[in-house]
Amino acid sequence: MSEIDIRGEPCGMPVLRVEKFLLEKSGGVPFTVVGDDAQTLDQLRLLAARHGWTCEGSPQGREFRATFAKRGG
Repeated sequence: MSEIDIRGEPCGMPVLRVEKFLLEKSGGVPFTVVGDDAQTLDQLRLLAARHGWTCEGSPQGREFRATFAKRGG
């Protein structure tokens, strides 16, 4: 499973980077995102829903790990 590390990236960039991966490189295969901002996790959930994916994850200390999967896949 691919993993995208967005820790320490400036606001806005993590979501754009994950969206680009989701649309251009994921091939519909589940992947994991590791980050360090709880607000970004909320934005990633919205991004996933908008594109027909799920985003399951929760904060783990100062970081989070979220798994993206295509709905129905």
